[in-house]
Amino acid sequence: MGPEPGDAERIRAVQRRFLERMAPWSTGGAYANFQSTEDTSPEAVRAAFAPESYDRLLDVKKFYDPSNRFRVNHNIRPVA
Repeated sequence: MGPEPGDAERIRAVQRRFLERMAPWSTGGAYANFQSTEDTSPEAVRAAFAPESYDRLLDVKKFYDPSNRFRVNHNIRPVA
């Protein structure tokens, strides 16, 4: 049994409080699997990867998906 549809905002509030309380121990990075669908800015997505890994993902995206068809959720935008 999962959460009720009307509980979404209450769950997000709990998640925000948790992250705020854990902030003192943050390394500044992030895990893509734990980012909410609201946190999909290019900066937030970049924070989920080591710089060299993100650069490699940019290369892969440019080669395999230059038109950015696969862009739902935590998108890595292709570099022109």
